[in-house]
Amino acid sequence: MAAPSLQVTGDGATLIMAHGAQLSFRTVTQIGDGRPSIVGIERHTLQEGDIEESEAITSIALSSDSRLLLVNLGTANIHLWQMEADGAGRRMLQR
Repeated sequence: MAAPSLQVTGDGATLIMAHGAQLSFRTVTQIGDGRPSIVGIERHTLQEGDIEESEAITSIALSSDSRLLLVNLGTANIHLWQMEADGAGRRMLQR
């Protein structure tokens, strides 16, 4: 099994974590004293907006503009996800 992968969007507002067959998206906010805080970290619990892939994820790569996420699966398949599109949220573009 591959080690968990982590990407951060260019604006630093979202963490994208891959573990097993799951992609998790978590918001980074600032708490009262200005330190960053991660909202919604719950290990192995799918939350709204999380993605469950059909196979184990071996790596992820985020485009420089944070609009596309490339997901490499254990069977050498690759999925391309559009992160945000006109308010539609995340959706798969290409398998």
